[in-house]
Amino acid sequence: MKKRFSSLIKLSLVALLVLGGFSGCTKEYYDVFNNTTVVGTELYNGYFTVRQNQWQWNAGTQRYERYEDVREIDEFIYDNGSITVSTFLLFDDGSEKQTALPYPQAHKIAPNVTLVENIGYEITLGNPTRICFFMQYLEGSNLVQTTDFLADYEFKVSLVWVEP
Repeated sequence: MKKRFSSLIKLSLVALLVLGGFSGCTKEYYDVFNNTTVVGTELYNGYFTVRQNQWQWNAGTQRYERYEDVREIDEFIYDNGSITVSTFLLFDDGSEKQTALPYPQAHKIAPNVTLVENIGYEITLGNPTRICFFMQYLEGSNLVQTTDFLADYEFKVSLVWVEP
């Protein structure tokens, strides 16, 4: 019985050493935050206001457009960074909401007719890089040209990237 108990202890010790050897990697924890910012991460926020009278109708794309230069977007950020665009919506009670694009919203223009407004953006990489803010209106499945809902909009372009 003593021999069996001794063999069991030896076997247990060998198992512990083997398992201990496989778990010899130590966990290292790094403080990647510095004042609530991820260390090494860059951030840019650009704000663009488009007034009601600045929207231009593009017959080819059947939408209203406004182009702006965004020189901060280079090929590296375009390919490796994160680009998000949002707009600020104002309500009659004075409150404001920030919402990401694209943003569709519906307008009832007659008892059985709804007009869907789609606010979006496209980025064209170049020198300089350009962003196109656009508004499209759909009545049923048809794109329509209307100025009834054109308004002033403020857009926020946010870029996040890590320098190489």
